[in-house]
Amino acid sequence: MDVTPDRTEVKAGLTAEDMAPLQSPKGFKLLHALMSATGEDSFVGAKNAAPGRSNAEEAHAMLTAPNHPDYAALDDPPHPRHMEANRKYNRLVGLV
Repeated sequence: MDVTPDRTEVKAGLTAEDMAPLQSPKGFKLLHALMSATGEDSFVGAKNAAPGRSNAEEAHAMLTAPNHPDYAALDDPPHPRHMEANRKYNRLVGLV
């Protein structure tokens, strides 16, 4: 695992084990619910959203829209595209 000083978890003093629950599909949903509850409606990070969508809208669609191309992959760890969808979501929400 890459543990460089610019990684979010390192800055926060967290280990990979601390971050693991937040990198699961249920963890994504928890983070999104917390952001919505606190009014934190915009994500930071790379621009990887679909054209015409903000990062927040794209991340929300990945979690909640069954017709989104990453929906099934994000919620199913054995899915062949799970890691790719996970990395995309993490970029959208600013975790990497």
